[in-house]
Amino acid sequence: MNFEYIKKLPIKIATSEKQKEISETVDRILRLNQEKNLIKEKSERSNILKEIKDLENGIDEKIYDVYGLSKNEINAIEGLD
Repeated sequence: MNFEYIKKLPIKIATSEKQKEISETVDRILRLNQEKNLIKEKSERSNILKEIKDLENGIDEKIYDVYGLSKNEINAIEGLD
């Protein structure tokens, strides 16, 4: 396998604070997924799924911030343009 392409990828290192925020958010998502699997009530599951989606969107925003992406670049990534 030719790794030359991988070497060209722009890998950014987040600050320790940002890494901690992202890690804590991921932990929260994992806990919510476990909770969701134990809940039978549809509305409660729905609320958890919405919270998970919101947290995932928050992670996306944190990563966009690490890379210093513009609104246009974010829209291109999310397929909004």
